[in-house]
Amino acid sequence: MELTQHMLTSHVVSVHDDEATVTFHLQALHYHSALGEGPEVNTWTLYGRGTFRLRRTSGRWKICSTRLIGLHSTGNVNMVADLTRRAPA
Repeated sequence: MELTQHMLTSHVVSVHDDEATVTFHLQALHYHSALGEGPEVNTWTLYGRGTFRLRRTSGRWKICSTRLIGLHSTGNVNMVADLTRRAPA
C-alpha cells in the first residue's frame, strides 16, 4: 500500500489478575494511486471492531491474541487482489 492509516478508538479494558481484554472500534484506510483515479478504485476503508487479549508475564503485558470483525467497508474491497495482479512476477 502506498498509504495506510489505522485508527483504534473507544477502548474498553477489563483486567482480571494477569489476563486482560481490550475491545475497540477500528477504521482502516488503505490507498494506492497505481489503481487509478477516484476513491472507488484507489481507496479501501474497513470499519469494524476488535479484541486484544493480553497476558502479564514477568511484570510485562504482552498481546497473546487478536481478533477483528469487519462490519462495513467502502471503496475498492478487492484492492489487495488488484495490487497483487499488478505486481511484477
